[in-house]
Amino acid sequence: MSDNKKLVVTIPAAKGSVDVKTSTAVLNEAGTVRAEMKRITTMVEKLPVPAKISVPMKMPEGDKTPYRWIWSMLRTLTFKKTDVNEALNGPVVHPNFPKIVEGGGLGWLEPFLDGHEPTNSAAHGYFIAARGKPAIMSAEWREFTPNNDGKIITAGTKKFRESVQLHIYTRALYGQELRIFLMDNDTATADDDLPPWERVAGEAQKEPGKETPDDAIKYFTRQVKIMPMLSDETSRGETLQTSDFVIKDKSGKDMKVATGSITYQNFVQKIVVDVFLDDLWKPGAGEVLEIYPIVKTRDGKLSKTLSKCFLNVKEDPKVKESPLMYGGNKPVLAGDIPTNTRKFQPCKYGMITVEDKDGTQTIFDENVLDFQPPENLTYNIVAGSDTAKKTIKLSVQSLVTHEDECTASPKHKDHVIDLSSFGAKGYKKEDVKAGVKREKEKESAAKGKFEIKANNYKFKRDTNASFSGVIKVSDEELEFDAQYKYNFFDENNHVLFERILGYLWIPAAQADHFPVTIQTCRWKHVIDFAVYPDIKWTAALAFNMDKADFDALKTKFAEANNGKGIKNALQRFTMNRLEGVEKIGEAAKGRWSKPTPTLDRHNEELGTELGEMFALPKDKKAAPTPVKSKGKFAELVELLKEFDFSIKVEWNNDTESVDPIEDMIAKYYNVLKAGWNLVKEFRNIIHGNHTNKADTSGDDGKDPDEFINKNKGNPDKNIQGLIQRMQRKPFDYELQFPKLGLAASWYYETMPPQKGDSKLWGAGKTVLVKLDAKPLVGIDLKWDFLELLCRRHPIAYAILKAVDALLYICADDDSKVDISVTLSGKIDLEATFKHNTVGGNVFTRTAGASEKKEDLIKGGAAVSVKLECKLYLSKTATAFKVKVVVALGIGLEGSSGLGLQARIGSDDAGLFVGFDLIFEGIKIEGYVEAKVNVGEKTKEVKKKKGAPEKPAEYNKLVEANPKASFEIGIDEKKISLKKIYLTKKESDG
Repeated sequence: MSDNKKLVVTIPAAKGSVDVKTSTAVLNEAGTVRAEMKRITTMVEKLPVPAKISVPMKMPEGDKTPYRWIWSMLRTLTFKKTDVNEALNGPVVHPNFPKIVEGGGLGWLEPFLDGHEPTNSAAHGYFIAARGKPAIMSAEWREFTPNNDGKIITAGTKKFRESVQLHIYTRALYGQELRIFLMDNDTATADDDLPPWERVAGEAQKEPGKETPDDAIKYFTRQVKIMPMLSDETSRGETLQTSDFVIKDKSGKDMKVATGSITYQNFVQKIVVDVFLDDLWKPGAGEVLEIYPIVKTRDGKLSKTLSKCFLNVKEDPKVKESPLMYGGNKPVLAGDIPTNTRKFQPCKYGMITVEDKDGTQTIFDENVLDFQPPENLTYNIVAGSDTAKKTIKLSVQSLVTHEDECTASPKHKDHVIDLSSFGAKGYKKEDVKAGVKREKEKESAAKGKFEIKANNYKFKRDTNASFSGVIKVSDEELEFDAQYKYNFFDENNHVLFERILGYLWIPAAQADHFPVTIQTCRWKHVIDFAVYPDIKWTAALAFNMDKADFDALKTKFAEANNGKGIKNALQRFTMNRLEGVEKIGEAAKGRWSKPTPTLDRHNEELGTELGEMFALPKDKKAAPTPVKSKGKFAELVELLKEFDFSIKVEWNNDTESVDPIEDMIAKYYNVLKAGWNLVKEFRNIIHGNHTNKADTSGDDGKDPDEFINKNKGNPDKNIQGLIQRMQRKPFDYELQFPKLGLAASWYYETMPPQKGDSKLWGAGKTVLVKLDAKPLVGIDLKWDFLELLCRRHPIAYAILKAVDALLYICADDDSKVDISVTLSGKIDLEATFKHNTVGGNVFTRTAGASEKKEDLIKGGAAVSVKLECKLYLSKTATAFKVKVVVALGIGLEGSSGLGLQARIGSDDAGLFVGFDLIFEGIKIEGYVEAKVNVGEKTKEVKKKKGAPEKPAEYNKLVEANPKASFEIGIDEKKISLKKIYLTKKESDG
């Protein structure tokens, strides 16, 4: 039997946890732990049976070994016996972890015997920590002093170019780095950022022509420390600060235990930020500032706006020279307090980075302020196959492998990176001696010059280096090609359209995974390289839209879509043609309901037949379809029969593409047909086709309206024409037909996570939609004011009808008396929306800000009123071969309108709402015109039997049209209201 002693640290389960493997004890909150040097007995031989003893046994005496103890906060693990804590003696001690260093402080506890030195090894000591309840508690502005003991600034105004200090009090955040944003309070607008700018010899580094330096870093970064309590801090209370007594060191360092007598001192947990009141803040924030701080943890999980901690600043040319005038503000001051226990283990690496063509990401840094950093990480990749692959380089930095201290089997040297998952998927490890070598990638001048087109499939050859299945690997580096295999072709190299259409919604399940394990004594990480397809869909729809307007929509869409716009020409679809493919649609139903692994010739013929039946124009120079602006509801229903549409799918870095429109029509034929049947049924209801018509029998058995419509082309005056003239409508309407343009794209994209709590970017589905509807809906309502007014009195109404009858009998048909009021209203809508399932969108991001100004949703509503008073008299006389037309017109028009435009947008200040009030002015026009036209008959058109009579043709001999007019009014005015910001302007770092 052999004896041994080992340090055992215990904490009640409710108060914390102990990890024996890493020799770490973590308290939930500050308090004591129990530490004991326990005897460990190991059985090495069978004990003999004990003999009976008549002498009474004495109880064994307790361990009285005079252990000395190192109990100190860690900076470096290099303690000596002179660093002994005089308050701890013997084999059992109860060291107290101070509240003042909760959150990130690490204490080192190790026993040793007199005459020996401490080992500073986790095999003989323990790391002690306490989490606490993190909080940013309060802040105070103080006068600047080198010793951080300046007086509190309670009143008055500071001057630009003076120096001050900001004291921020915290709890359970010791050792952690905080970000401090300085803001200027504005009443009506978004609060302004006040970035920290450094100076060299008193001069800020600015680009030529700019008033301020680059503000890429918009916050101060400082590490939370403990500092001796000031005299005016003794009465602040527990709600405003965290304080505690610790052993005072002769050298004055934080918690460094001194030899000899024990002296305690009261300390406070806080940050002190030296702030230079920079006059370069004036161009962006103004000459009078109310500065307050916003404090955040580095991961963004904890944030506090200290809005009551104001510092007033104004300009004063008599300001004196201040201590920070020459150096300016320091954005970052590196901290020196260790907060991670694993930093003291042998065999370690300090950082892991991954590089691809998009840049380099740091996915692990041992300076992360956490007790248990994440060990299972995912690195997302969006790639294609072959030449569209993506080369990935993983670097293990600051790697140290100590073979003599390494306890792993096998030793970590030459075994840091484990690639077992790659071998199962056909990759090979580079072995130059065996002839397996990974070639370097080279750019080719012939890139993208060779194209192949076959039916709807297009292939653009990319002569970059193809995919390589050879991996280059060492303890410090891993390089491999990531690719996504689509399998869009059968064994005969025919395109499998049904497989392509299976990616229409780019399901999240479409990913390949390659886990890699990186391990040393200190760290272990499993990085899952997840490969997502680079397939991209782009679609466009136009309805009743001018070509110029749609071209503008395409330009804006490309700007929002990383420069990639709509490549396919729009194709015209009409429901009349769709109804004509019933037979082909029925044949398609059975074929597409059961997709086969290969695309047979029947399906290929089906797509050809559909393309011929639709006769889809693909000429980009084809004349645009005329746009209809106004009409009745029945005309709108007819207009809905036609629309322009295109869709395209691209993959392998846009080098391969398919226009699957005919195949989509074949697959979704029944859905389109059912939708159009609903539209037709709605049209029938509007037209009253399901309502029994009234019985018109009796008298002559003819419907007067029908009779009038049949004879309205007759040039002779007749009773039916007179009846129609006297049936003046008091109210009429016209719809302003919608003009819609829609562009959309959806694909996988990697971007930073929405909450900012991870270093890793994620592969999420991006959806971009651009909508332009001008108008979205509109209507003109017209009242015949003269008709309505005269209907109020029988005599006036009789006189109006008599005037209508006389005009019909004595004058031409276009003669009229008109007093009308027209009320017009319309709603426009323009929207751009981009969302990623990982990165969110501008509405969900913390700051809601964009690098450049963009209007996300823009809508407008306008209402206008028009009053018309017209008298138009025209008479035609014909004698022999001469026709004389004499006309007189008098008119007066008045119009005015009011509109409101609203937009939700984003700029570098945040998310905002803007309003524009538009007054269209008041416009009054009057005119008097006369018309004389003399013509000679040149051709007599004979009337055919049963055909309507055609008018004779005349050659103009004399024509005169004098006109006098006037116009008065008030000009149009646009009033833009001040933006209302929905999010405060804060940088998320």
